[in-house]
Amino acid sequence: MKKELSPEIAGFLRGLTDDAKVLRLLEHSVGRVLDNATTRGVEPLSLIDRQQAAHITDWLAAAVENDDPWLKATDLQGRPRKLMKFGSIEAIVSEADKAMRIFLQRNGTVKLREGDEELYAELSDGFHVVRLLTPEALDRESGEMQHCVGQGAYDHKVATEHYEYLSLRDRFGKAHVTIELDLRPARGPIIIQCQGKQNEPPSVAYATMLGPMFRERGIRVGQIGEIVYDQNWAAHHLPAMPSGIVVRGSMDVRNIHDLRLPEKMTVHGDFNCEGCHEMVLPMELSVSGGLFMSMGSVRKPAECISVGQDLGLVRMKTPDIGIASMIRARRFRAASLADWTTVEQIDADAVIVENCGVDTSEALLARDRTRAARMAEAQRLPKPPTF
Repeated sequence: MKKELSPEIAGFLRGLTDDAKVLRLLEHSVGRVLDNATTRGVEPLSLIDRQQAAHITDWLAAAVENDDPWLKATDLQGRPRKLMKFGSIEAIVSEADKAMRIFLQRNGTVKLREGDEELYAELSDGFHVVRLLTPEALDRESGEMQHCVGQGAYDHKVATEHYEYLSLRDRFGKAHVTIELDLRPARGPIIIQCQGKQNEPPSVAYATMLGPMFRERGIRVGQIGEIVYDQNWAAHHLPAMPSGIVVRGSMDVRNIHDLRLPEKMTVHGDFNCEGCHEMVLPMELSVSGGLFMSMGSVRKPAECISVGQDLGLVRMKTPDIGIASMIRARRFRAASLADWTTVEQIDADAVIVENCGVDTSEALLARDRTRAARMAEAQRLPKPPTF
């Protein structure tokens, strides 16, 4: 009988891919390792970061696309034996790195034909951006940048009109940044990924250099490395964002001590905050997508946090009132919060609280009180005149 993964792990894996075959492989590898850690009392998502997860997902997607032989060597339950041998996330990453090295050895001299690339934009100092048009172009980019945009993982997407793949090149044609765009949103193209060599974040210089192109093309972008773009495509260093900033895309902030966020902040995407300690949160924080905070601490909470999708807190050390006096979210989930002992106001359709100073029943009671107070306040407000 298949063992069900916890909602926390299952939700994390679902956020990595929309391909059912790749998702199953992630469950057999990453999901199994994280689930085993849970049985040992270890917080599972503390064992893997987003970069590792993306790298593993790309490797598995390439294996499915290329129908690698090891996929057919399965146990009695139909699980690839290669994946069942892994005992740690580091071992899975090492196997993905090995596959990349083999790919580079085989494809290090990929020859491009006319029509594989085209000029997309000219920047300053001889830098320019090219659009990658074919699987061969993705393979060449993958070989030079040492990441997984090649190997077949993205071949089915580059052939459609829904995605674009761009490469920042210097005057000598050397690649420095690879960008994946989603062209489907009605409000204009939005960046899905923006990676430097070996999936490292692009440098501040490259992120700043790309800003005018994003503005000219109407590309929605949130954060690239240490640079955050506002609604006017102005670039700001992450620790020095102005109050009232509106970020067009998603943000991913990691391992910053004494992070002080602006007094008021809006993020039109997801906001992931991992390993940041002694944070000063905005008085007002609005996130259109999901907000996930893990393995850090909050020195000064927010007054109000509003989240359009899920709000997740894992292993966060917080003041007594939590991360905010008022929390609004579609779904709220908290696990292993060291100091959270009270809930003032909370409003969410679904609430799950585990191993915290409050339990789910207390959080639900707080939600009911919040909703009742809001309804009573609405009834007290004067009604507008009618004609």
